[in-house]
Amino acid sequence: PSENNNNNNLFEVELVATCHVPGVVLRAPTQRDGLAFACRDSFYAEITLSLYELVYDHGVKDYVRGNVIIDRAFSRQGAVEIGGGPWWNDWKGTSHMKQPMRSLVQLPYLFRR
Repeated sequence: PSENNNNNNLFEVELVATCHVPGVVLRAPTQRDGLAFACRDSFYAEITLSLYELVYDHGVKDYVRGNVIIDRAFSRQGAVEIGGGPWWNDWKGTSHMKQPMRSLVQLPYLFRR
């Protein structure tokens, strides 16, 4: 969640990136080998983005999703890193931020309706 400094509203962003093409191996700076083939990127990922307002639920004593502000904005031109050393094969990952880090991370942004 991100906190809006104007009125202290909390928001949650859900970003899903899926890529079905192998991508291109690119050179990247490495500590040991200098500029070396070290990552695999693509500009053809399917990206879906949703933004939710968070509201406090006293029953579960935590924030839950409230109003949908952005409902599944979609693009087929997402830039993603899809591999590279040491994971040259296909991989899949999911990320969730838990407390207390979730409360500590606050990203500045400007949001207007």
